[in-house]
Amino acid sequence: MLGGHDGAVVAIGVVRVWRRDDGWGVVDAEETPGGCWVHVSAVRASVHRELRAGQQVRFAFEAVQQDGYDYRAEWAEVLDEGRPGA
Repeated sequence: MLGGHDGAVVAIGVVRVWRRDDGWGVVDAEETPGGCWVHVSAVRASVHRELRAGQQVRFAFEAVQQDGYDYRAEWAEVLDEGRPGA
């Protein structure tokens, strides 16, 4: 678990599922048992604001109920494919 610049809790995880048509998905990390809900608006990207299952991401989260999940991402960014943090 890492600390964010704004005091948010930051973790590294893997995208379990991304529901492109609905604009949300779930990221799994040790720090977020059961998964962390991620909305498309939270994805930090210069071009395509979406994720794909299997991608490694860094994300800040809060412990709050969202659509059946105990955690919600404040932001998320892809770590692989030559992107930041790779």
